[in-house]
Amino acid sequence: MKLTFLKKIFNLKTAAVLAAVFAAVSAASALINGRTCTMAFELNGNDPESAEFVLDQDTECVRETGRHAEDGVMYIDLEPAGNAGRAFVWSRTEGVTPVDGNMVNVHRSGVITADGPLGSYRGDGIVPYFMIALIAFVWMSLLVSYLISRRESIYQYKNAVYLAAMIYTGFLLLLQILLCFPYRGLDETLDSLLGASGIFTTISLPFAVILSLLVTGSNIVLVKKEGKSPRNMLAAALGAVICAGIIAPMIFSEIAQRSVAVDFHNLGGPWYYVEIFLRAAVSQTVAYLECLLAGTVVCDVIAAKHVPPYDRDWIAILGCQIRSDGTLTPLLRARVDRAVGFAEAQKKATGKDILFVPSGGRGPDEVMSEAAAMKNYLLSRGIPEEMIAVEEASTDTAENLAFSKKTAEERLLGAGTARAAGTAGGRPGAEAGHEAGREAGREAGAESVDVAVPEAGTAAVPGGPARELKAAFSTTNYHAFRAGWYAREAGFDAEGVGSPTKAYFWINASVREFIAAFANEIRRHLATVGLLTLAALLLTVLEYVSNR
Repeated sequence: MKLTFLKKIFNLKTAAVLAAVFAAVSAASALINGRTCTMAFELNGNDPESAEFVLDQDTECVRETGRHAEDGVMYIDLEPAGNAGRAFVWSRTEGVTPVDGNMVNVHRSGVITADGPLGSYRGDGIVPYFMIALIAFVWMSLLVSYLISRRESIYQYKNAVYLAAMIYTGFLLLLQILLCFPYRGLDETLDSLLGASGIFTTISLPFAVILSLLVTGSNIVLVKKEGKSPRNMLAAALGAVICAGIIAPMIFSEIAQRSVAVDFHNLGGPWYYVEIFLRAAVSQTVAYLECLLAGTVVCDVIAAKHVPPYDRDWIAILGCQIRSDGTLTPLLRARVDRAVGFAEAQKKATGKDILFVPSGGRGPDEVMSEAAAMKNYLLSRGIPEEMIAVEEASTDTAENLAFSKKTAEERLLGAGTARAAGTAGGRPGAEAGHEAGREAGREAGAESVDVAVPEAGTAAVPGGPARELKAAFSTTNYHAFRAGWYAREAGFDAEGVGSPTKAYFWINASVREFIAAFANEIRRHLATVGLLTLAALLLTVLEYVSNR
């Protein structure tokens, strides 16, 4: 079955319609079945005849229609008496002070709910199954959207967002399934939605601690080898923030429970629900961050392991700082070696040659341009000079994208055709806006240029039909996802190959990539967190109403 067809079925608009249908069916079930109520009281071995039951109500809203004892339990049947209100049914034996009691609420619609306005009612057994079906449908919608997006390109940031949403929605689905046995009413569903993020972060705490320890260890090695730098401690800082965010609500709850200055204990007072809201808001934010980090790491791994089809016309190699004698650092040499390895594999598989475009200008502390240094290394690897087109004018990522494209087109299509094709696809002005966020992704004390290479535009080969040049780029493995993402944003569709790096550097650099990508989409993330906080507030208000 094609994904496009599945998309017509599984999407969030259809999920909203299903939610409305489920709500309507649940409301109809409540109106039809919920007009009677049966209260159950344990007799604890007492004679049913000696048990006394007291119906306590300020306004006559409910009346008893019958009772019967069965298996040591007294069942009392109730129905509305015509008014909305609240009633308590107390049980006592042989004149003893009431020892057990249940509350019922009679709504204006005539529906009777037990244990609060949003408590259980007769016929509410369909609610948890509706909830499970709805969450499962949303999860399937996210899966289909992810598969379609990934088929379009593995370098789209929304892939990570879809994966993050799938992780949390899958957790919600499992939680709702567990709550079905037994089901205790709408208020339990409400509690589960409000407290789900807290349960999620609590379960993830051991993993977060282990990850933080591993990251801290890698950071120590990194600092010893690369020197002290705020960027070299980003991974440890993020791990500490996540762990603190998980523990903070627990600490706040403990302090609140011991507080005598503010009454956090009264179920009927507002401060109890202020505590619930704050815990939920913080836990939701941390859960969102954890899921997004997991989704981004998955996308990083997919992009790092990806190998483009062997039909590329040119491959760009993006530079980083060279040594003082003009030779390549191990990191940059690995990028060039990876590009050469891809070219050799393509030649063997299809017989097609590829143009190398080493890219990078000369920094103030460098004896030559990074592109020139890479060209020297390519020549030493036996690459013919006519297969190398140097781009050494770029000073930042935006220029790197535009100039590499232009350089490849001039060599492969001819100068006139390349000028006709133009460099608008590079969108330097738009790309420049990403520079602040991308700085976080540069390697500690090494990189001077970020990586993102365009696919050349469609142009006419002199004397031949129009065709499209196909591009690839070579970068370090941890950087491949964000590089391809920025390339797409700049109007290109290049596919990357990732060169390996040491494990201690990969961990910290991957976290830097996540932070840089997160910063680039900060407005969307803040909007999402705001919506989650608003949802937590709404659920807290419903919880407050349910317990009034």
